Amino acid sequence: LHIEAHSFPTRRSSDLFVIIWSCTKEVNPLALSGCSIGLANMGGSLGAAVVQPLFGWALDKKWQGIMEEGVRIYSLEAWRFAFILVVFILVSTALFGIFIKEPGSKQVSEIENKGGHFSGGEAAPRDCQD
Repeated sequence: LHIEAHSFPTRRSSDLFVIIWSCTKEVNPLALSGCSIGLANMGGSLGAAVVQPLFGWALDKKWQGIMEEGVRIYSLEAWRFAFILVVFILVSTALFGIFIKEPGSKQVSEIENKGGHFSGGEAAPRDCQD
């Protein structure tokens, strides 16, 4: 039960990651939706690449020098310190969600068509084509 309580925020944030794809599609012109979703999808991998070394640093910061058969043994205090970092990252990313603009029930390209800006029906710019 104790592990379940600690893993709940991580599981919920993983579930919410799917929402990023739909938000990304909605707030970008339709012709650029593939590029924008790909870039947003990269965020999860980039986050994992950054968080893992930070987590290791946090464990090493509280390491008491104990080793068994060449493997570092970390105290409960070290694990708690490292997981506080994870909670901080989860809370900060949730706060970033506040700044996501919602276009309502319309695709941004539909809104831009009225203003004469880039239309989702046009060909994608050269840098987004294969």
